[in-house]
Amino acid sequence: MHTKKKTRVWGKTNFTEKHKRKKNNPPPYPGEGRVGKTINERPQLTFGTSGDKGSLFSERGCFPKVRFLSFAHRAKMAGKPETATAEYWTDRWKKGKTDWHREEVHNILFKYVDELTGGRSNLRVFLPLCGKSVDMLWLADQGHNVVGVELAKQAIESFFTENNLTFKVESVKMTASGEPAEVYKCNEKNITIFCCDLYTFEEEDAGGKFDAIWDRGSLSAIVPSANGKRYTKKMHSLLASDGNYMLESHYYEIDRGNRPPASISNELRNEIYGEDFTIKELYVDRLGEDPNRSLSFALDLHYHMFKPKEN
Repeated sequence: MHTKKKTRVWGKTNFTEKHKRKKNNPPPYPGEGRVGKTINERPQLTFGTSGDKGSLFSERGCFPKVRFLSFAHRAKMAGKPETATAEYWTDRWKKGKTDWHREEVHNILFKYVDELTGGRSNLRVFLPLCGKSVDMLWLADQGHNVVGVELAKQAIESFFTENNLTFKVESVKMTASGEPAEVYKCNEKNITIFCCDLYTFEEEDAGGKFDAIWDRGSLSAIVPSANGKRYTKKMHSLLASDGNYMLESHYYEIDRGNRPPASISNELRNEIYGEDFTIKELYVDRLGEDPNRSLSFALDLHYHMFKPKEN
């Protein structure tokens, strides 16, 4: 791991004077520092309206016009589903739309932890798109070294504060992208969470491959029909040759477009995992319709154990 000198401890700030703006200084262009209609809107320069006949300037004649695009509009322009954007997930955390979060340790993890770990202790366990899952806390209490990756900074900090844990933050340079990322390290337990894009995360960043992966709905969140193969290649690159990978996935028959969690058929699962992993079905939890559940329609929760094939 290539670590820069910059380190920030929770409760302290490390801002230089060049990042501060004097109170009376005006913004350099209209729209800077202003809030759009939604929390995720960003300014985009435009070349005037039809009435302006292509004018580059606003009615004041001084600055380019600024209009705001939602992340959904920007995703559409980029040719990818809205749910595949980082903004979609960070926005859901900010608005508290996190119906997938459990306040208790997952019962399937309890039941199959020995199969996941092979009965071994002191393993390196990876949780992709971990959110603020208490599964991390439980696995650390079993004596394992837990590493998570999460895009939403709010989710990471909530994990620590809600579990009365303290942490320090380091800024590191990611191996693949060369971009900086914040790494949260728990002071009391062996838990580390990288705030970064999952696809930029490499074994060199984590300090080596993992002995086990617990994927509780991460695959279901990334539009697997479009990104599944890339995702499974990433998991294979992070898992040790003798490691185990346990997956929770969803299957339902109604059409919900790209809204998460994605419906993953046996055919799709075999297609994206079959090349790099052996597949073992552990359990299927069949849930009927329930108007009191956030996902009120009938669905099946599938649990599988994967082992990497030798390439």
